[in-house]
Amino acid sequence: MIKIYSPRDDGELAIAKSILDSEDIKYYVKNDHFGSLYAGTAIGYFNEKTIYVPEEFAEKALDLLDLLINPEKNTDQEK
Repeated sequence: MIKIYSPRDDGELAIAKSILDSEDIKYYVKNDHFGSLYAGTAIGYFNEKTIYVPEEFAEKALDLLDLLINPEKNTDQEK
């Protein structure tokens, strides 16, 4: 499994999971339920949620999540 993304909040995590689910890409979210017990900012290994995918799906998963991970790309295209 390869780490591909650490969402900023639960809303962003829900979007990422939905995108991966729509393409049948298997994933694992470290601290998926534990991290939600603590309000506030994600703190490294303590409560940060991190998405991992199998190595063979990493490139496709990153392509699918690109605008979520790099939202500035979307504003560049609007100009």
